[in-house]
Amino acid sequence: MKFFPLKIKREVLFVALLFVCTSFANAHSDLYADVKINAVFDEKGFVGVQNIWSFDEVYSREMLAVADEDGDGRFSLNESELLKNEVLAPFMEADCFNHVLSGANFLRAKGIEKFSAKNKDGRLVLDFLVAYPVVPAISEYSMLVIAVWDPLHNILMTVDMDGSGVKNRTLDVEYFADKLDGLTLFRGFSADAEGLFVRFKKK
Repeated sequence: MKFFPLKIKREVLFVALLFVCTSFANAHSDLYADVKINAVFDEKGFVGVQNIWSFDEVYSREMLAVADEDGDGRFSLNESELLKNEVLAPFMEADCFNHVLSGANFLRAKGIEKFSAKNKDGRLVLDFLVAYPVVPAISEYSMLVIAVWDPLHNILMTVDMDGSGVKNRTLDVEYFADKLDGLTLFRGFSADAEGLFVRFKKK
């Protein structure tokens, strides 16, 4: 008898997590996230976009209740992996949220790396790298435009472009934030959407 409540708890957690994640992936229009990004470079060139998403308190409470199985207020490796697979994977398949323009083409993301989840003052914070094929640094400047936007409006994002930037130790990199209007390939974006304009080359 003493194991019966635990079995029920696990079944309830599974159903609740399935419900929350399904809602998230199907136009959960009252879901909010504060977002910061960093363009990430290594010695070869541009390699990805670091994302830091801080979710609203209501959604955060739901996820803490269903994903924090041991109730310690933190996410173990297994719990973080569950959040990564159930929450972010569907959007990676659709290539949503991070949009990187190189020349006349949008880059196709390779996947999610260096994922972590934490509870910060009652808010769920996801920190992860969206990896891209390397855009090599050459002797002349190469230009990228990086934007965060959800075309399906599943998440109402507030993007802090002033708090966004680059992670780089080896290349000559310059960047600034500005509006995207006027760029043809971003014409479907919100009129007030901003992007991170980055140029880089070998030192």
